[in-house]
Amino acid sequence: MAKKARYAKKKPDKKRSFFKWGLLGFGALNIVIIIAAFSFLWGYLEEYEASRPRTAVEEYLVLLQQKDYPAAFSKASFEKNEFLDEGVMTRHIERTLGEDLSHAIVTEVAGYENTDERKCDIVVDRKKLRVHLKNSGRKSRHNFPVWEMSLESPPSQKLTVTAPAQAKIMMNGKELPERFRKPETTPVASFSTLKNPALAPRTAFYEVNGLFEQPEITATLDGVPAQVTTDGTTVTVSATPPENTLNSYQKLAEDAAKVYAAFITKDNSFTGYKKYLHTETTYYDEVKGFYNGWYSDHEKNGYENIKHGKTESYGESAFTAEISFDYFIMRNGKKSVFPSSYVLSFLKKDGKMLLVNLEVK
Repeated sequence: MAKKARYAKKKPDKKRSFFKWGLLGFGALNIVIIIAAFSFLWGYLEEYEASRPRTAVEEYLVLLQQKDYPAAFSKASFEKNEFLDEGVMTRHIERTLGEDLSHAIVTEVAGYENTDERKCDIVVDRKKLRVHLKNSGRKSRHNFPVWEMSLESPPSQKLTVTAPAQAKIMMNGKELPERFRKPETTPVASFSTLKNPALAPRTAFYEVNGLFEQPEITATLDGVPAQVTTDGTTVTVSATPPENTLNSYQKLAEDAAKVYAAFITKDNSFTGYKKYLHTETTYYDEVKGFYNGWYSDHEKNGYENIKHGKTESYGESAFTAEISFDYFIMRNGKKSVFPSSYVLSFLKKDGKMLLVNLEVK
């Protein structure tokens, strides 16, 4: 009986089993708490780091380095207008920082540490792009401020355009809106001899503010491409007549200039010159009163080295033409040469181009 009792199974100790499971449960709970604490701490630190203005700009820099401009512009906004869009801002960033951003760094601008606005610079070899940050008023999960980023706009410039009033001005392929045109126009100076200034062709002026890069300016006059000259932020538009019209204008100007020179030396009469003249001008009055009887007699007159300069159109009803030649006379077998250079201005009247002014250059 004693032997059987020795090998009999012992009954489990319920108290020790309960303690064992309790200990395991307590250990598991601690592990869960530790994991939760670490998770909370990690999220807290991660959110803290993300809430720093410099970190936000560094994340933005990564997008620039990757040339992911759509994502970059969704992260840092800028004030768009008709002259500033994603394309213009992209070119501004690349002009400012260059193409290689691999060595770019972010620096915080001092003096804004305890304010709701911060500024950071993206720096590449002393070249800087400024980023503005503003406290949005919103808070993160752990009560950190949420910052809104924006890019500093590029420096703007003003463009002035001077053109014939009838010209159509295009900027970057689109017609320049009328609001940029100044209300005042001025008569073309060489037509100031007209007694009725309203008949003179006029010059228009445009002023475009807020440009962020030099635009492409083109122009047409009466459907014909015009010449555009750019000097910094000043653009001048002028128009040369079409070739067939140009030839007839130059011939008319040459004929009138020759008759004028001959009239001065008494080789032609005022009657011969009058057929070219617009009578309702002060120039007509001056020439009509000119006395050429003082000029000494000579055997011959003529023209050499005739050269046509700039011929400029002001629409279908007006033009100016430059011409030069060597005018000569023969007196007692001796040749006297007079270099002559003129600017002639013509205005259409009753379907005919008539001379309103001749300026000696």
